[in-house]
Amino acid sequence: MGVAEGEEDVYTFQYRIHRKLKRYAEALFDDDEIKRIQKEANFGGRSIEIQRKEFQSQILADSMKVVDEKREIEYQHMAALRKKERTSNIAFGVGALVLLLSGGLYSRLQFVRKSKATIEKEKERSDTLLLNILPAEIAEELKEKGRADARGYDLVSILFTDFKGFTELSSTLSATDLVAEINQCFEAFDLIMDKFHIEKIKTIGDAYMAAGGLPIPSKDSVRNTVLAALEMQDFISERKRKMDQQQLPAFEMRVGVHTGPVVAGIVGIKKFQYEISGAIP
Repeated sequence: MGVAEGEEDVYTFQYRIHRKLKRYAEALFDDDEIKRIQKEANFGGRSIEIQRKEFQSQILADSMKVVDEKREIEYQHMAALRKKERTSNIAFGVGALVLLLSGGLYSRLQFVRKSKATIEKEKERSDTLLLNILPAEIAEELKEKGRADARGYDLVSILFTDFKGFTELSSTLSATDLVAEINQCFEAFDLIMDKFHIEKIKTIGDAYMAAGGLPIPSKDSVRNTVLAALEMQDFISERKRKMDQQQLPAFEMRVGVHTGPVVAGIVGIKKFQYEISGAIP
């Protein structure tokens, strides 16, 4: 795959993602870039394959020219030795020509390498963004097929938490302090989910929702979900103890786990996300 094709694939993929996210400005930019790449790739009615062959032919021609020039150098050098004339001027001119040709080939190589590095960087950024929204397996399916099918699971453990007396406690904190405190707790919860291989589903206000046993079923999912819930509760209890010592307000948490069959998949067309239904009583 050439650089232009690779770059076009990246913008095509980003265009699909931005369209699904309803980010029309970014999608329009991606579409313009795709058209620009296609226009450049087909300039003068030539196909990409023809341009590639012409580029290879040009490199070959350059190489042949270098060979011819080297032969001319040898001929002129021998003539100069025989005639004892113009040796310095010929050597200087030939050296400059070889340097110019070598510099041109080197510049082309550097451009290709830089373009590939840019494409790889943009691809990594798009992949990271997608993985922050969806489970890895679902994100991979979305990239390959342009969609992700809903799936049924026989045994999934849903973990759901919220903070006791949240409304009353929030009235004693500024908006900035309240968001900062919730963020501290949810960051810790995210690490616990990674530790026990539990999939975070979403947060709604002070509520945190996760699921064990999807998108990859596991025989240990029920046990791991319960262990994760206990560790979350330990974290909140220890944090409250430290906050009480400083006479600062702190959260207390309720947590529940329910196990059963669910259906999971991507829903909606705007700000889509991975949703589950079926196991919550």
